[in-house]
Amino acid sequence: MTTHYQDGVSYILDSGLAVVHECLGQPIVLTIPPEINGHLVIGIDNGAFANNKSLNRIFLPDTIQEIGETAFLNCVNLIDVVFMVTQIPKHNKKIDLKIGDSAFFGCKNLRTFATQKRDLFLEADAFRTCEKLVAIGGRIKTVSGFCFYQCHSLQSLYFANGIQLDSVHIPWIFSLTELHFLKKATIDKDSLEYISRKNIKVYCNKTSPLVDLSYLGYNIQTI
Repeated sequence: MTTHYQDGVSYILDSGLAVVHECLGQPIVLTIPPEINGHLVIGIDNGAFANNKSLNRIFLPDTIQEIGETAFLNCVNLIDVVFMVTQIPKHNKKIDLKIGDSAFFGCKNLRTFATQKRDLFLEADAFRTCEKLVAIGGRIKTVSGFCFYQCHSLQSLYFANGIQLDSVHIPWIFSLTELHFLKKATIDKDSLEYISRKNIKVYCNKTSPLVDLSYLGYNIQTI
């Protein structure tokens, strides 16, 4: 295991893989490469960019598999997180993306989280208080805790097959207008009532919204 420094960022290199360990400078725009000295960049360490007040935009390679806990905590000027398509033969393009506990907590100006079509595993408070976040790229496979609490601008969410939602998820997104389910889902009664009361459009593997939520029958179960 070795440490490598490049463009104000330290990386931990080990057995052909690399992890972003710490941002040592105050960049405004930063691009993380898909490889460092032949090591595939697969993750961002816990707290790697926490409390960085200068970072405005970051471009990440789609080789990233995990964004650690508090990785971007309180990066109050961060606006865009964009994943770049890379051309690396040994890289599996269909890998999942895990976003750790409080990874973007307090990023009050974050507007864009753009990924390709990947399954997202979101831990508790991952995007909590991201007040200006409008949409999240990718399909949400799992979501924990108050992940979207005080996300006042979030308008639509896309869920992977088998998602389970309860009252700490949907009812806390007051700006929500659309929900997209790939196939099967499990939703608690409070969330289902909230969806109906707020006239949120529900798409279930269809091009037009469902008018009657009871139609969800075999696809969506209530708990």
